[in-house]
Parts: sequence; C-alpha cells; structure tokens
Amino acid sequence: MTGKENYLPLHASTKILRYKKVKDTKSPYDGDLIYWSTRLSKHPQATSRKVKLLKRQKGKCAHCGLTFRDGDLLETHHIIPRALDGSNKDENLELLHLHCHDFKHGNKVNSKQLDENPF
Repeated sequence: MTGKENYLPLHASTKILRYKKVKDTKSPYDGDLIYWSTRLSKHPQATSRKVKLLKRQKGKCAHCGLTFRDGDLLETHHIIPRALDGSNKDENLELLHLHCHDFKHGNKVNSKQLDENPF
C-alpha cells in the first residue's frame, strides 16, 4: 500500500474555513431578503443579478452609501446609460434605492410603487 491512495492527512494541511455568525434574531424565514441575499448569494425571491450586485456593493446603495434595509425598494441602474451604448453586463449596473434612482434621473416617486415588493 504505497502511494497516495490511502493516507492520513496531517492536521496542519487541513484548510481552515471561517464563517460569519448569523445575527442573533435572524432566520431565513423572517422575510429579510437583503440580509439573506448578501449572506447566502441566493434567495428564492431575489433575482441572481440583484444578489450579485448586493454582494458586490456589500449591501449598500451606490448613490447615498446607506445600507439597504428590509422593505427598501431597489432599482437597478445603468452606470453608462443604454442610450449611450451602455451594456446590460453586471459591470455596468449598480443597485440604488428607488428614491436615489429617481434623484439621479430627476423623476418623482410613484406612490403605488412604494407598496410593491422590492424584488
């Protein structure tokens, strides 16, 4: 029995995995899509694109810098507008609060949109 078929790995060669502790009151069933999307990189009610953007931005709005909270309305914004040949690739997208997106574009918030789900 020579070779690498059967061997006992050394303790020092075992890779250490570090995990972030789940906040004390959090549960995957509490409806906090922002927290679980940034933590797990997936959520059944969030699109994969928004999850990637949330993770890249560390859960913060690209305009105001505030952390997204549960219930915030999120808008996907093109950094280089599509009208100016901007792409739909993730590198050209960022997540903003709805009111920050409206501020950037000079639009008013529609009150009916405030009652809708952010994802």
